[in-house]
Amino acid sequence: MKRIAVLGLAVAALAGCGGGGGDSPSTPSNPAPAQVEAQNIWKSILSADRTYTTRGTGSDGAAYEISTNIRVRGPIQFANNTTTAPSTHNSVEVNTAVKRNNVAYSNTSLLLAVRPADLSLAGALDPVNGTCVAPDSSTQTPPVPTTAALNASGSLLSGAEYVYSSTSSQCTRNNVLRAPAHNLTWSYEADAGRPLFCINYATTNPGDNRMQTNCIEVAQGNNVAGTARVTLSAGQLTLTAKNY
Repeated sequence: MKRIAVLGLAVAALAGCGGGGGDSPSTPSNPAPAQVEAQNIWKSILSADRTYTTRGTGSDGAAYEISTNIRVRGPIQFANNTTTAPSTHNSVEVNTAVKRNNVAYSNTSLLLAVRPADLSLAGALDPVNGTCVAPDSSTQTPPVPTTAALNASGSLLSGAEYVYSSTSSQCTRNNVLRAPAHNLTWSYEADAGRPLFCINYATTNPGDNRMQTNCIEVAQGNNVAGTARVTLSAGQLTLTAKNY
């Protein structure tokens, strides 16, 4: 099986996700609002279980189906450094299953460690493979702002991939380095008048360059709706999948 997606986002996030759990398209607003309540949208994404399926044709001519599942998990202990004691964080799991021509192609999962106070990301981990992403400095990743204008963007998590210790709940960034340059951001965009809140992932690890943008439709400027768009690039493959 190919590993063509990390975040499902995935942060992302996090997340080729929309609202509720259905794939029924809605009528887009036109034009998209000049400003949205970004923090409330981010909170909505992290607060409820969601399942979405998007479809599209890849640059290889194959038909792809991407199923994204967001699951709110219980509190976890997580430390982004071996010199830091673990503390309690909220956890949200993002799983992405990809089918190519109706055959299973890729399945990835990521658990986000979310700070309860401001919903910023303390890190992310892949329990199955025993890896994690820790911030690239001691500076705390900023929270999503209260509001965001159209085409605005910001950081969610930027750092390297390290070994995760399940016994100490620590991302051991002082030990073995697995891969550099992972970057997770948010953005507010529009697609033909449809307002989208996006979680964008990129890595520039030599031999493993991947990019993925997972967008969800904004409803009433402060929540998420039932439509989604996923754009990804992995190796020679490029793909845009939608459910609208």
